[in-house]
Amino acid sequence: MPEPVRRFIPSVPYLLIDELRLSVHHLIEVRNLAACLFGLEQSVSPSELFILGVKLNQWMETDPVLTVMRKDFSLFFENTLKRDQNIPIPNPFHGGTMLAERVNRWIAEYKAEGKAEGMATILRRMKNAGMSVAEIGKITGLPEEEIRHLI
Repeated sequence: MPEPVRRFIPSVPYLLIDELRLSVHHLIEVRNLAACLFGLEQSVSPSELFILGVKLNQWMETDPVLTVMRKDFSLFFENTLKRDQNIPIPNPFHGGTMLAERVNRWIAEYKAEGKAEGMATILRRMKNAGMSVAEIGKITGLPEEEIRHLI
C-alpha cells in the first residue's frame, strides 16, 4: 500500500476473550460483571447457575447504580430459564445465548432421563409378567443387550 494511503487504514483495538478457556467462578467475588456473566454461561448445573445468580444479585443490590442492570439480568433469567415449568429454577433477581443453549440442553437431558426411566419401568413390568427378553425385543424393537441393561 502506498505510504500516503496507509494513514487511512482502519485500526480498531479489541480484546478477544476465549470464554470457554477462562475460569471465572472465583471472579464473581471480585465484582466483575463480565466475569459474572461468563460464570453464569459456564454453569454446569441448575443449582450452580442459581448460586451464581444469587451472589450476583446480592452484589447488585448494594450498588444503586446497578439497579437498571439488575432488572435486565432478572428479565434475562426469566426469559432464559422459564422455558420448561417442570424444572424449578427460581429467578435469583426477582425483580447470551450460551446460557439459553445450556438451559435447553438441561431440559433435553431431563426429558431423556424421564423417558429412559419410563422405558425401564415398562420393560421390567413386561419381564415380571413372564415375557422373555427376546419377546420384549420383538415387541419394542430394542436390541436384547439394551433391554438387559435397562432391566
